[in-house]
Amino acid sequence: MNGWRWGLVLWIGGVMLAGCGETGMRAYDRYQLGPARDTLAAGVEALGGLSAWRKVDVVRAETIVTVYSADDRQYVSRQTQWIDSDSGRIEAAGDTAIGRWRAVCTGPNKFSLSGANVLDQLTPEQLRQILPIILHRAAGPRNLLGKGEKPDEVSSVLVDGRELTRVAVHGGEAHAAAYYFDPTSGLLQMVTAGADRPGKEGTVTLYTYQILPDGLVFPKTIQVRRLGRYVLIGSPRMLDVEFSDVRAK
Repeated sequence: MNGWRWGLVLWIGGVMLAGCGETGMRAYDRYQLGPARDTLAAGVEALGGLSAWRKVDVVRAETIVTVYSADDRQYVSRQTQWIDSDSGRIEAAGDTAIGRWRAVCTGPNKFSLSGANVLDQLTPEQLRQILPIILHRAAGPRNLLGKGEKPDEVSSVLVDGRELTRVAVHGGEAHAAAYYFDPTSGLLQMVTAGADRPGKEGTVTLYTYQILPDGLVFPKTIQVRRLGRYVLIGSPRMLDVEFSDVRAK
């Protein structure tokens, strides 16, 4: 494990020790988490803690969004995004050679777009499809804290030789199937949606992380792939998002 990963694990360990005491864990009692309570609490605390995220109104980030077609063609868009996970709202804007566009999404079927005629890479329909995914995946385990999704059974599984803690879920508009956590750091590693078994029609989202200046942890990248035919993590890519200059306000 290289230096920055050790630093991230050690920093997360300190946050969890400080934030998951009796007072910190008690904050999760208001949610119906069942046997997933400890796993989900550790996952949120690994991101900086529930109390810290409650103070955040919106996350602003510069993003590079890459959408892949069925024949693996790439459509790249540089965007500024404003993500409000608590209210379920994401706004994206970008400049092209002929003008500026802006899109707002507050749910899978609640989408508005101005400047559609200046889009030079993504289509309006692609934006309509990907913005709800980015909004959902950026929230990570916080999606299960009173937002419609409910946790089911918890189990230890092996994925590509890695031991992970799987939390099955149901409900919500994003149709997530399961969340997979690193049992050491607590960090969310993957989210499956649509299905949760190889050979089925569904996706798996993979994460990397960054520590923000205020101490919160936010995704550095999310990568959405199709489920594999024989393995969970397939090779066909659907969506890559890289976040930089991230500010939680």
